[in-house]
Amino acid sequence: MLTILPGESIAKIAVELGLRAAASGPVILGSQLGILINDALAPQNTKDFGGLRSVVQDQLSEHVRLVTTAAKSNDFVYEIISSNASTKRPLQPPQHEREVSGADLWRFFSNPKLDCIVTATPAGVVMVSPLDAPVAEHAVRLRRVEAREYQQWAGDFANEHSLQDLFAAASQTEDFYRAWIPGLRKSHAHAVNLLKKWEILRTEKVASHLKSELEQAGVEASRVAEILRLARPVGRPVRPPTIQLYSAIEQQPIAQLIARGSRTLSADAAESTAPSDELARMRKLLHSAVDVMTLSELQAINISAGTWISLVEPSTL
Repeated sequence: MLTILPGESIAKIAVELGLRAAASGPVILGSQLGILINDALAPQNTKDFGGLRSVVQDQLSEHVRLVTTAAKSNDFVYEIISSNASTKRPLQPPQHEREVSGADLWRFFSNPKLDCIVTATPAGVVMVSPLDAPVAEHAVRLRRVEAREYQQWAGDFANEHSLQDLFAAASQTEDFYRAWIPGLRKSHAHAVNLLKKWEILRTEKVASHLKSELEQAGVEASRVAEILRLARPVGRPVRPPTIQLYSAIEQQPIAQLIARGSRTLSADAAESTAPSDELARMRKLLHSAVDVMTLSELQAINISAGTWISLVEPSTL
């Protein structure tokens, strides 16, 4: 029988996966994924829920997927699914009361078009239910973000960025937001990404409103912070050059990989051509590579006798 992961545990894992993808790209080894998930589940672990592959396939398929088995090792390669992709799945109004957290809480709370009630107890349990459902005892109904608030924020944003014409045109449409977003996407003011700036502002406004509502419901401050941490959208994952190296890591000498990695450094770092700087950069890249290598890959590294003796205490030889 499948043991279901708690909703908040899934939200924690989704946040950590998003942070990992944003920092290191979407590829992650099974050993690394297991550590990440176990940290989120502690004091439990994946074995309590059927094992890593079962947990990923049956309960985390919206957030991570198995790609392949790493060549010459027993480890598996997984890919973290973009948080943007996972939140684009249709979210239907609730048919009954249920606990909600993470990205789903954010979407229910921030989307005025979803017909629902969001409530919270002083203990920090957040529930979503149909519009006609009674509010449970000891729970407080949270005032969700309304369409008029988005339009008010947009008006302030338009004044700040000289977008009054766009705001006026969008205000005359039946669905303001559906006209406002494409308009921002097409607007380019001095190479400023106005849509991104708007999304940052909107996120902060929604987070501030959710924080205020939870506090008014009597939720303790540290619990409010945790709910917000899990609910806030995670930055879009990037695909850095190191991910492109992985597929070829066992076909190329490590010196070639380091040389290629050196070329991905920032322009400021690349300007320094001193041998000591180059050596430091290569060592840093090599240390990063070792951190993600499997046991078989580490065993395949050739180390000169002189280097090995310098690292090992005489008494252990």
